[in-house]
Amino acid sequence: MAAILAVTGAAWAQEPVKKHDWAFIGLEVGPNYTFWSVSDNPYHKISPQPGIVGSMHVEFLFGKRQQSGINLNVGVEWLNAGVQEVENGSTHRVQAMDVFFALGYKYTFRNGLFLEIRPQFDIYASCERRLNGTSEAKHDPKAKSPMGFSVGAGAGYNFTDNFAVFFRYKKGFGDVFNTEGVMPLACKETSNVIEMGVTIGLTL
Repeated sequence: MAAILAVTGAAWAQEPVKKHDWAFIGLEVGPNYTFWSVSDNPYHKISPQPGIVGSMHVEFLFGKRQQSGINLNVGVEWLNAGVQEVENGSTHRVQAMDVFFALGYKYTFRNGLFLEIRPQFDIYASCERRLNGTSEAKHDPKAKSPMGFSVGAGAGYNFTDNFAVFFRYKKGFGDVFNTEGVMPLACKETSNVIEMGVTIGLTL
C-alpha cells in the first residue's frame, strides 16, 4: 500500500498544470467598468459605465506543476463613464478608446489558480464627451494622441489548457481627459478600471 501511494504521489507531483510548459497564444476579451478619480472637485458625481477590452495574449512559461512566466498583451479597450454636474443635474457621457501594450508577470499555482501583475502603456486614439446623445467635445484626430500609463493586478483560473477566466483591477496615471479638454471638470482625473473575461487560445 505504501508503495502504491509513493508511486501515485510521484506521478502527481510531476503532472503539469498545463500540458505545455513553454508558451501559450490566444485572445483575451471581456467587459470592463471605469471609475474616474476626481482629485479636487467635490461638485461632480462620477458613475461607472460598461465598456469592453480585447487583446492578443501571449505567455512564455517556465516550470512544471507550479508555473511562473511572462505575459504580453497588445489590444484595444473602450472606456466609458458618466459625469453628473450636481448643481444643474446634467449628466455627460465620457468615452475613450485606447490602444495598449502590457508586459507582466504571472504565477500559476498547482490547482490552476493564478496571480498576475503588469504595467501597461496606453495610447488614447479617441476621446469624446457627449450630452443627451450630442457630441460636446472630442479629441482632434489630427492632433497628437495623448498617452497614459497604468498598472494592473489580477487573478484567474485555468479550467483547461486552452481556456481560462480572469479578473483584473487597473490603476491609471495621467490627466488624459483634462489635458484634451474633454472631461467637463477643471481638475485632475485618472482612471480606475475593473476588467473580467476569458482567455482562449492554443498551447505550444
